[in-house]
Amino acid sequence: MKIQIVTILIVLVTVYTSCKKNDAPSVKQKLNPPSWIIGEWLVDGSHLGYRFTSDDMVSITAFHEVSLKKNFESATVVESITDSSYRVDATIDQSTFKYYFKYVSATEIEDKTPAFVNFTRIYIKQ
Repeated sequence: MKIQIVTILIVLVTVYTSCKKNDAPSVKQKLNPPSWIIGEWLVDGSHLGYRFTSDDMVSITAFHEVSLKKNFESATVVESITDSSYRVDATIDQSTFKYYFKYVSATEIEDKTPAFVNFTRIYIKQ
């Protein structure tokens, strides 16, 4: 019985430590958008979109800009980054704000945020 328990523990430790660093979402306070999304992205012909920097995501409308970094200072941020997608979950208290962007090309990203399930929004790099 002891041998079986030890064997199971060794397998679990091996599996856990063999995962790549980027396999799991990272939990932190600071944003770290991927390089492919850095820049300003707007809906074609409008003032609606996002600006991504190395440590921030700014929501842009015709009337104002909202910095995720500034407005969610106390949030717990979970990011999931791949070569073709960027997901951000920012949780404050019991409210979670979800963002999901998909790489289309060097000049286009698609907003796949859950609020837009039946609506495709493409942003053009400025």
